[in-house]
Amino acid sequence: MNKVVYTYKWTDGWLKGLDNPKAVTILRKSVEQANRWYETEIWCDKEKGYDIIKNLDIPFTRIETVKELNEYQSTNWGITKLITIKNQSHPHIHIDMDTILLKELKFDTSKDIIWGNAETSLIYGKGHYSSFKHIYERYVKTAEKYEPNLLEEGVFDFSHAPNNSLLIVNNPKLVKETIIELQERIKPYYKTKLGELNMFMEQFLFMNLCKWNGANG
Repeated sequence: MNKVVYTYKWTDGWLKGLDNPKAVTILRKSVEQANRWYETEIWCDKEKGYDIIKNLDIPFTRIETVKELNEYQSTNWGITKLITIKNQSHPHIHIDMDTILLKELKFDTSKDIIWGNAETSLIYGKGHYSSFKHIYERYVKTAEKYEPNLLEEGVFDFSHAPNNSLLIVNNPKLVKETIIELQERIKPYYKTKLGELNMFMEQFLFMNLCKWNGANG
């Protein structure tokens, strides 16, 4: 595993985008740190994203473009990360632009996919009220509205929700197949502008479909 991958899709009016000098500073630090142990790539849209990244003078090993990012038309930016991951043919680490590695990562390469952090979890000790409320408000209610069939089929495990700011993909083939399935499933609603839905699709639905498809992680 020698590659860290980032995603950037230019979106009009995205306040957390690279028109923000603080975001650029954090991205530069992230890349400088990752370069200590890995090659770094950023995958972006060719229409505007490529020129923005190229002109920032950030020391990526490579800048790549992918047609599907150019064609993606939704405010739900989380899916752009999955599009980049889907287009990787080798094991890799994907991190967000505001994620900074402090050391080289050590992990079990026999795991198909590894989630670096939990957004919230009920499996470590006693569950706090805020965790129950967060999972119910963000994931249970969203699943009831947008994926009732998967809910009835028992696909969802509501005891844990990941934070996909760091993902380690050891089995890109299985993960690619899962993302293709996810994109097909979300066609009726992925353009709906809703923060909870964005996180549901990119984090919770993705993790549960991976596990449903037999991924160990």
